[in-house]
Amino acid sequence: MKSIYEKICIPLIKVNSNVYVFFSGILMSLSINIFTTLCFDEINFYNQWLKYFMAFSILISSALCMIISLRVVNIQNYFLTKQIIDDDEKTDIIKDLTKNKVGVWVSHYSFLSICLFLGIVLLMVL
Repeated sequence: MKSIYEKICIPLIKVNSNVYVFFSGILMSLSINIFTTLCFDEINFYNQWLKYFMAFSILISSALCMIISLRVVNIQNYFLTKQIIDDDEKTDIIKDLTKNKVGVWVSHYSFLSICLFLGIVLLMVL
């Protein structure tokens, strides 16, 4: 878990929080469009439950992007106020700030990737 955290999560924590908000908006719009399309169809729920699951999966991905954005913005504000530019220094600060929450960050990013992958696969298949 430590290697996943250092190789995947730390570079993703360095990504600007506005990127996560942008993707959250796109995923929310996609989920709402799918859900409203399904609501206007006259087909029974039991025949389309995978499509509802797909919309719900994309909606969860959107919420996770927003949660990650809210957690990352404080770290980025710290970098801006202290005017930290060096990438290695940012990595050391992120490791120090999040050393007690490694499992939380790994679970957020892994759950986001699973939900997003599941939603995209179901979108392509259905």
